[in-house]
Amino acid sequence: MLRRYLLPCAGLLTLLFAGVALACLHAPAGYKGSLAETSQQAIIFWRDGCEELILKVDYKLTPAGEAPKHIAWVVPVPTKPDSYAEVKSAKIFEEAFQLATIYDPILRVAPKGGQPRVVVLGKITVGMYEVTEVKATGEDAAKELNAWLKAEGYGEIPAKGMAYYVKHDWTFLAIKLKEADKGLTTEGGFRPLRIAFKTDRLVYPLKFSSPRSAFDVTLYVFTDRPISLPKGLKDRGFTDRALAGEPGSTKIDGKELRWNEAYWRLTANAPESSKERKEIAAKRLKLIEEGKDEAETELYRLVKDVEKGKLGKFDPLYLTQVSGHIKLKGDTGDNELADWEEDFQIAVVKK
Repeated sequence: MLRRYLLPCAGLLTLLFAGVALACLHAPAGYKGSLAETSQQAIIFWRDGCEELILKVDYKLTPAGEAPKHIAWVVPVPTKPDSYAEVKSAKIFEEAFQLATIYDPILRVAPKGGQPRVVVLGKITVGMYEVTEVKATGEDAAKELNAWLKAEGYGEIPAKGMAYYVKHDWTFLAIKLKEADKGLTTEGGFRPLRIAFKTDRLVYPLKFSSPRSAFDVTLYVFTDRPISLPKGLKDRGFTDRALAGEPGSTKIDGKELRWNEAYWRLTANAPESSKERKEIAAKRLKLIEEGKDEAETELYRLVKDVEKGKLGKFDPLYLTQVSGHIKLKGDTGDNELADWEEDFQIAVVKK
C-alpha cells in the first residue's frame, strides 16, 4: 500500500520541517477561481530524534470556468527529508480516530548579511506528488524565495509567514499535486503524503498555515514513551486526551492496534449505530475472530512499515490525540498564529 522513496542520510542539517503548511495551497497562476482548505490532519511518529509525518489535505475549489490541472503546496521542514512515500489510502486517519474513540469517556538561525540566495537541494517524484526541496538564506530570503516560487508557478507566501522558518534555517518543500490528463474535481482530498526527517523535538509547522484562516487541528501522535503538552500549547487551548479523558498518552496493545476489536464491538452494541453500521461491525468481528489478514487495520500495517525504517521498533507504543482550534483575532483579519513566537513543538524526555 506504500511506495517509499529513500534519500541519502542528510545528517543533522538545520533545514526546517516542523509541520505542514496545509493552508499554503496554491492553484496555478492565472486561475480565476478560489481555493480553500477544508481540513488539516496529521499522523506523527517520533522516536529518538527521527520523525515520520503523514499529512492529509482536503480542499474545495470555486471554479471560474475549467478546473485547474494541478494544485501546488509548500511545506517547511526542520531537516532535509530522508524519505518520502505516498500513502495509498486515507483510511489510516479514520482508523486513528477509531482507535482514539474507544478511550473517549462519552463512549467509553538564518545567516546575517551576505547575498540572499535560493538553492534547490533536490527534486523527487513520488506517486501523484512532485517535491522540490528548496533552501533560502540571507537578509532578503523571503523575497527571493517568493520570486522563485512565482517563477515556478506557485502562489506568493506572505513574508511574515516565512520569517520563523527562514530564521531557523528550515528547508521548504515545494509540492505539486497532479491528476494525469484531467482537471481536478471542485472538492475532495489527496492521498496522504509521508515524509521522514531528523528533528530533536516532535514538530508540526502550524505557523506556516494561512494567517487569515480559522481552523481545527487534529494530530494523532505515536511515540515509544508517554508525552504531555507543554504549558505554552495548553495556554493556547490545545488539549491531549488519553484513557478516560485524562491528559497524557495511552499505551496501545499490539493486538488492539492490529484489529481495533474494541471499536467494532462498541459499534456493534451501540444503540445509536445504524442497522447498516452494525452489520459492517458484525462482519468485521467475524473476520477478527477468524484471524483473517483482511481484518487488519491499515494503521497497523503503517506502523509495521514505519518500524522497518530509521525509527525502529516502537515497544511500547503510545498514542496521544492532540486537538486545538486556531481562532481569528478580533476584527484584524489575522489569526492567533501571528502571536506565536515558536511553532508547535514538544520536547520528548529521553529514556
